[in-house]
Amino acid sequence: MSDNNNKPITSINGKLDDSLSVRDRGLMYGDGLFETFAYRHNKLELLNLHLDRLSADCKRLSIPLDISLLKKELFEFQQQLIEAGISQAVIKLIVSRGYGRRGYRVDPDSETSRIISCDPWPEHIDSISDSSKKGVTVQLCKTTLARSNVLAGIKHLNRLEQVMARLEWDDPSIYEGLLMNEFGSLIEGTCSNLFIVNAREEIITPSLKYSGVAGVMRRHIIENLAPKLGLSVCETNVDFQEFTEAQEVFITNSLIGVLPVTKCQGSRWLVGQTTKKLQDALRAGEK
Repeated sequence: MSDNNNKPITSINGKLDDSLSVRDRGLMYGDGLFETFAYRHNKLELLNLHLDRLSADCKRLSIPLDISLLKKELFEFQQQLIEAGISQAVIKLIVSRGYGRRGYRVDPDSETSRIISCDPWPEHIDSISDSSKKGVTVQLCKTTLARSNVLAGIKHLNRLEQVMARLEWDDPSIYEGLLMNEFGSLIEGTCSNLFIVNAREEIITPSLKYSGVAGVMRRHIIENLAPKLGLSVCETNVDFQEFTEAQEVFITNSLIGVLPVTKCQGSRWLVGQTTKKLQDALRAGEK
């Protein structure tokens, strides 16, 4: 769990607790959202971007959220980690619509549930520094992502498509699986966003207008890292041929940062200069 303490730490609505009503709508219907933070050196990384996304998505789903109260609870949770000697971990924040009666109708008096939990820093990420230089292998999944004008881009609690996709392989040499929509356009990985660099040295990431999760690291690259390097990112449809003909491929999320992809079935790529520049810019910002 931590540097010197294996006791789990979980907070529910600002109190150290690990019990939640089975009537919570997050459990019954997946009626909620979540964020996954990298917590390193006693710091929640990209905190403002995470909270911006959470606030915007709560508004889209009409889930009430007191952001000031949530910030206070996150700060207090962070103090608990520091007192427990935990300086590096994965922090998951869940916001659900809260307790509800049977049926889909929303009770206007229901109170939002806020759950913060701490998990050990993954071993595979500790060993990812070598992969950041050499690249990883991914595969295409048979599972496809459904289109949804209502839920596209949102990191909601129903991740069954990703669960089914992750069941497709058990080969430790395969780091990630890539998902398409029903029209054959690449969208994202099971837990990552996808970027390619084409022959014109343009950075492209799949459009998430109808499906997928708009990741915080993806946004950080589009809005912050790429512009600082004088680069821009185009959000558009990416078909399989464009993917295989790319000069560079990389995946991103809040934990792995920028991770080059060098193999997918019969296609191979080198770790290119654009990927390396983004990795360096990300590391420089973390210092």
